[in-house]
Amino acid sequence: MKKIELLAPAGSLDILRTAVHAGADAIYVGGPAFSARAGAKNFTLEELKEGIDYAHFFQRKVFVAVNTIIKDSEMKELVTYAEQLAAIGPDAVILQDLGAANIFKTYIPDLSIHASTQLTTTNQYGVQALRNLGFKRVVLARELTLEEIAEIHQIHPDIEIESFIHGAQCFCYSGQCLMSSVIGGRSGNRGTCAQPCRLPYELEQMQGTLISPKDLNGIELVTSAIQSGIHTLKIEGRLKNREYVFYTVKAYRNMIDSVWNHIQSDNRDMIVASEVADVSRMAQTFNRDFSTGFLEKNLGRDWISLSRHNNKGLSIGHVEKVDPRGHSVWVRLQAPLLVGDGIYIEHPKQRTNETHHKHSKEIDNRYSKKSSGKESNHEEEEGFGFSVTEILINNKKRENAQAGEVVQLPVKHKVQVGSHVYKSFDKTLSREIDELDHPTEIGISFHLIGKVGEHAVLQYCDNDGNQGEIRTDFVVPIAQKHPISYEVVEKQLNRLGNTVFTLKAITLDIDENAMIPASILNDLRRMAVDECTSLRKGKGSFQFHNDLGIDTQEQKSLQENYKRHPMLIAKIADVNVVDYLPEEYSSIFFAGDWSSLEKIIAKKANRSIYAVIPSMVKQQSLEAIEQLVRKAVEQGVDGFVVQQIGQRELVLQVNQKADIIFDSGLHAFNQQSYSVLDVLAPKGIALSLELNQYQLKKFQYKGLIYIHSRYRLMISEHSLISENITEDKIGKSLKRNYFLKDRKGFQMPVKENRFGQIEIYNAQITSLLSEFEELLNNRHQGIIVDISHDLQNLDTLQDTLAVYAEAYKEYVETKKIKTEYRLSAPYQGELTKGHWQRGVK
Repeated sequence: MKKIELLAPAGSLDILRTAVHAGADAIYVGGPAFSARAGAKNFTLEELKEGIDYAHFFQRKVFVAVNTIIKDSEMKELVTYAEQLAAIGPDAVILQDLGAANIFKTYIPDLSIHASTQLTTTNQYGVQALRNLGFKRVVLARELTLEEIAEIHQIHPDIEIESFIHGAQCFCYSGQCLMSSVIGGRSGNRGTCAQPCRLPYELEQMQGTLISPKDLNGIELVTSAIQSGIHTLKIEGRLKNREYVFYTVKAYRNMIDSVWNHIQSDNRDMIVASEVADVSRMAQTFNRDFSTGFLEKNLGRDWISLSRHNNKGLSIGHVEKVDPRGHSVWVRLQAPLLVGDGIYIEHPKQRTNETHHKHSKEIDNRYSKKSSGKESNHEEEEGFGFSVTEILINNKKRENAQAGEVVQLPVKHKVQVGSHVYKSFDKTLSREIDELDHPTEIGISFHLIGKVGEHAVLQYCDNDGNQGEIRTDFVVPIAQKHPISYEVVEKQLNRLGNTVFTLKAITLDIDENAMIPASILNDLRRMAVDECTSLRKGKGSFQFHNDLGIDTQEQKSLQENYKRHPMLIAKIADVNVVDYLPEEYSSIFFAGDWSSLEKIIAKKANRSIYAVIPSMVKQQSLEAIEQLVRKAVEQGVDGFVVQQIGQRELVLQVNQKADIIFDSGLHAFNQQSYSVLDVLAPKGIALSLELNQYQLKKFQYKGLIYIHSRYRLMISEHSLISENITEDKIGKSLKRNYFLKDRKGFQMPVKENRFGQIEIYNAQITSLLSEFEELLNNRHQGIIVDISHDLQNLDTLQDTLAVYAEAYKEYVETKKIKTEYRLSAPYQGELTKGHWQRGVK
C-alpha cells in the first residue's frame, strides 16, 4: 500500500510556500488563464516557475488547473499557454475541457493530465472513458461515498483516484451547474461563478439558504479514505487565506501520518482520532458549519447550512445582558478571548424576506463587472463584526479572559439578549502561524577527498538521496606548514548561510600532509549546494511538439454530407404528445418515465426513438440503470441520450449496437471538444447551452441545437423536496409542481427524479423561434424542440410543437421563414433568448 497523497490549494505564491511548509505532498494552483477560480489572485508565469521550483526543491508536486471550458477564439492562446507551461514543468494539468485535453496530449504527451471534478465522474464507466482519453488521474464527484469510491478503485486500480476531503461544497454536481451562467452570464464552467447557491430562497413553508451546503470536513474519515484506495485527498480553497491553508493542511498531515504509522505497525483496525487542537484551529480559520458531505451517506437536511452562508468562525457564547444605553454587552465565554481578537455577533431573530433581500446584495454585486468574486464575511443586517479593543471583568480591564468567565465588551450596534457570539479572528493563531510557517531544514552530508597530486573532490548526499560530486581544477599540494584539519573543513562546509540545508555529517579521505585552502572549500561547498538544489528541482521542462495540424478536409466533407436540411427533433416527457406530433419531427428524445417507452415505441411511425438516461448515474445506481437500459433495448428503442461522461460506455456494455446521442452536459463548447466526442462515433452531439449566436456559426454542418428548452440549472443529490415539505405532502412530491422562489420573485420549477436527485429548472424558457431561419442556415445536424419540462397543458404543448414544425416546413419549402410565428399566450412573459446574444464571460 502506497501512502496517500495530500493535495492543498494555493491562490498565490506565498500560500504555495505555506502549503509546502504545512506538509502538503502536492499543491494545485491557477495560472494566468483558464482557471476555474478566476476570483483568486492566481499566478503569473514567473510566479508559477518560482512556485514549481520551490515545491520541487522540497520534493513536492505542483498541478496547474486549466479547468474551464475554452472558447474557439481562445484556442491559439491555449496552445501558447501550453507551450509556456511545458517550459515551466508542472507535474500535471487539471482539465475540464476535453478539447483542451486533446491539445495537451498532442503538444506535451509526457505531461500528465488529470480529469477535473468538473467532468462529473460518478462511476466506473466514467473513469473508464477518461482513461481511454488519456487521463492519468480522475477527480471524482464529491457526491460519491467512500464505499462507492472503493468499488471504483477495485475495478480500475491502474488509474489514480482523487477525492475531496475538506472545504466548500457545491449544491449542484460540479460541471453541471448553469444557475450563475443563466442568471448573470457568469459561468461556473468558465471560472466566474457568482455563487447563487449561497443566496436565500423559499420552498413552500421553508425559507433560508436552502441550497447552501455546509463545508466538508472528513478528517475523522481519513482512515476509511486510505482503506478505500484513494490515491489523493484534496483540500478545496484556492480563494482561502494563508491561515486556512496552513492549519487545514497541518491537521490533515498530522492525521494521515498517524494513520499511516498505525498501518505500518500492523494496527490496521485501530481507529485514529484527530487532535482536538488541530480541528479547532482548522474550524477557526473558515467554516460554514461542517459535515462529512456524502463520504459516508446522504445526510439529508444536515448537509445544508440554513443560517450561515459565510464564515463566522467558532462559537464562543451568547449575549446574557445588554447595557440599556446599548454601549456594552455581557457574554459568558465558552472559549478564551483576547484583546485584538475579532468577534461576530449574530442576531437571534428569524430572518425575514426583507433581510433575505439585503443579504443578497453582496452576491448580486458579483454579477457586475466590478465584482471580485470573493466571499463576503460581513452582513450587518444579520449581525456585525468588530475587533475586541477592551475586555472588562467586574469593571476591571483585562488583556484576556478564559472560558467560563463573563466579559463586558463595548459595542456600537444594537444587540439583543440571546445573540450568538462567534470568534471570527484569533490573534493567537495569527501570531502562531508566523512562528510555524517556515521551511523544513534539509540535512546534507559531505565527504571530502584530498589526495596529494590529485584534484580535490567533494561528494554530497541529502536526506532524500540526491547525491553527486564536485571536482575542481585545484590539485591538492603538500602542506608547507599546517596540513588541513577536520575542524577547518567543518567550519567551511558548515557555512550554509541562508539556504535551508543543515550540515548532517562530514567524513574525510585526506592525506595527512595535504593542504586545501579555505577558499577552495568554500567553492566546493557552494557548487555542491547549487548542484544539489538543481537535482532537487528536477529537469524543469517538457518537450513541446509543435506539430498539431488542422484537418481542412473535415469541413468540406461535412458540407457534402449536410446538403439536406437539419432534422427536427422533439424532446418530450408526456407519451400523449406523440399522438399529435407533426410529421416534420424525424426523431423523439423521450425524457419521461421509461415505463411509458413501450407506448412511445409503438407509436413511433418512421421516427427514431431515443431514451434519455435519467439523472447523474452514481456507482450505487449502476445496476438499476443497466436494467432500465436492457429493458429499453428489448422494447426496441433505437438509442440513448447520455448526459455525462461514462454513460456511453454504460450503454455499450449492455448493447454494443445501441446508437448514442451526446447531450449538452458533455460541453461540446469548441471544435476540439466536439472532435473528441465525434471520434466516439455518436449519432449526434448536442452543443453547449452556453454558446452564443456567433460561436454557434462556427459549428456549421455540426451538432444538435436546442431551439426551445427550459434549461436545467442544477442537479443535486440533496433531496430538497423531501427534506423541506411536510410529511403529508412527501408522497405527492413526484406528482405535483414545486417551485424554488428567489429574492426577485422568480419561480424555478423543482423536480425530484426517480433516484431522489433534485433538478432545478430555469424560471424562463429559452426560445430561439425568432432566430430559427439563421439556425437552419447554419445547417446544423439537428434542431431540438424540448418541451419535456414545460409546465403548460397538453393542448399548449401540442401547439408549441406545431408552431416550430410549421416554421420548419416553410423554410424547407421556400428557404426562408417570412411568417412571424409566435408561441401561444401561456408562454408570454416566460420566454428568454438565453445566451443567444451575450454568451458567457
